[in-house]
Amino acid sequence: MIQATARAISQVMEQNTTNFPSKDGGAECPHCGEFIRQIEIEIMNRKKIVQPVCECVTRKMKEEEIKRERFVQDKTTKRLFNISTMGEKFANSTFESFIHRSGTEKPFKAARKYVNEFEEFGGTSLGIWGSYGNGKSHIAAAVANELNSKGHTVVFQTTKDMLDKLKSTFGDKSNFKYDEVIRALVTCDLLVLDDIGAEKVTEWVEETFFGIIDHRYRKKRPIFYTSNLKPSELHEKIGGRSVDRLSEMCITIENKATSYRKELAKERLINFAKDLEA
Repeated sequence: MIQATARAISQVMEQNTTNFPSKDGGAECPHCGEFIRQIEIEIMNRKKIVQPVCECVTRKMKEEEIKRERFVQDKTTKRLFNISTMGEKFANSTFESFIHRSGTEKPFKAARKYVNEFEEFGGTSLGIWGSYGNGKSHIAAAVANELNSKGHTVVFQTTKDMLDKLKSTFGDKSNFKYDEVIRALVTCDLLVLDDIGAEKVTEWVEETFFGIIDHRYRKKRPIFYTSNLKPSELHEKIGGRSVDRLSEMCITIENKATSYRKELAKERLINFAKDLEA
């Protein structure tokens, strides 16, 4: 065992001296031109002169390692949270297909600005609230789809679906692990949470929300959310700590439009009545 260790150390030292040819007590880095001096090391009572790797090479290697890790994580995130699994409606939501109505102007304009200046916004995002059925989810899905198309890793989830996915990992037959899902939620470029406040309030829900929100808050990773509730009403649903974090992370904007679904239903009823009279 000792001999094997000694051979391994010797091989590493030989590689260091062979891969970085030296003269005059050091070598010039072929990448940045800096002169790197040789050093003497002693391992297991053996002394050896070796040529250290330049810091720029070490830094580049570390950057490449981070890129590889990010690539693997992004693939896992997209496998776990592909927006197409949320249904055709969300998958096909775009800014171009949005139906403009009175009251939607401000949130729509803010969302377009957010997408166009995503990098500049950094850890800050938007929180859109207002009556149900007035286009908040469409705007949120359009943000997710457009940023995805630009190469960003975006997770779009209704809060209920997100919590259900986490709960499903508790079973033995789950196709994914709890830690795997959490890691995807906290590391993606943007987390879009649709319909915050619709979930049933429990201690687990509060702790789960805070864990995800707080992690992204500390890492300056944005959260875009929608809700039927006023910002002041959210603390009853997800807890005061989470609301406090979101209030610092998000610029809240009210969608003042009325329910589009109600308007459609009313229009269908009127047309149906006219058909009966014809």
